[in-house]
Amino acid sequence: MGRRITPGIAAWLIMAAQVVAEPHYVVTDLGTLGGLSSEAYGINASGQVVGQSTIAGESVAHAFLYSNGVMLDLGTMGFTSSRAVGIDSAGRVIGRAFTPRGPGNGFIYANGTLSPLPTLGGTNTTPYAMNDEGDIVGVTTKLDQFGTSEGQYSFVYADGQIRELLGSGDYLFSPKGINSSGQVIGQTFEDGFGFRAALYSGGRVSNLLEDRSIPYAINSQGTIVGRNNDLARAFLYSGGNVAYLAMSVAYSINNSGQVVGEISIVGEPEKAGLYSGGQVLDLNSLIDPGLGWFLRAATGINDSGQIIGFGTNGFGQNHAFLLTPIPEPVSVGWWAIGLVVLIRRRWKY
Repeated sequence: MGRRITPGIAAWLIMAAQVVAEPHYVVTDLGTLGGLSSEAYGINASGQVVGQSTIAGESVAHAFLYSNGVMLDLGTMGFTSSRAVGIDSAGRVIGRAFTPRGPGNGFIYANGTLSPLPTLGGTNTTPYAMNDEGDIVGVTTKLDQFGTSEGQYSFVYADGQIRELLGSGDYLFSPKGINSSGQVIGQTFEDGFGFRAALYSGGRVSNLLEDRSIPYAINSQGTIVGRNNDLARAFLYSGGNVAYLAMSVAYSINNSGQVVGEISIVGEPEKAGLYSGGQVLDLNSLIDPGLGWFLRAATGINDSGQIIGFGTNGFGQNHAFLLTPIPEPVSVGWWAIGLVVLIRRRWKY
């Protein structure tokens, strides 16, 4: 005759199931600068977040810095709008101020001051990424030899100095990210091939994929994530090998190899995704459903596993969010051990 599951064992099974079903993340609504919507684009190790938010009574957006529960308006340097895209471990912020269909310029925010980034002699700079050491990459303008027209060039800004990234005056490499070792990811362009993901390291540029593609992030180990546009799939490039994830795009990767981005399923809205432990998870399944959030995109992740992005909150508003991992008070493993001990004792007697 088979062993009967006693009420005690049944209770352990129910409690173990409840532990597994618990939300994995606390959701923080970052709010806005008084307007209707906000989006987050960068996070540092301390959990400070940057992005853009609309302001009260206006449709334009301003760059923000979210720190210690407060969203700070970084201003626009006299332009109409602004957007912050990166923040380093010291709390320095980069972004761009601009006027729709008009001029603009890159900025750096440090020690309470918003300052324009320098150019190579032209009129504007667009920063795309910054590493934890404060090194910045992007594109900038430079006057030609006659001083009459501007061309765009890739640049790196470090220790207060801006220089051409390749020293060739060639804008065929457009930087998109930089890691702590100074490796730079970007896109190359060739007639007949279009833009392809590439890596600048050791003084040379190498294409990562043959398909049209864009890289979005590189971690300290040199692992790169992005999107293969031809396949409409997220890619992960490591040690010369390319893997494709069950995501439509990957925006960020931390030093533990966790990746965040978007999941796209035909007939369904895009949703925020996490690649961790060899599997892709819908982040909406890892938060308390009672909050009413729908997480649409995950745009950044730090080494503590905190995730940023934007989605629709329980009031139907498009807001930036911060997900913070919930420490497990009692791991599922300990529940399993306790259950095995209990069963053995029951069977013994």
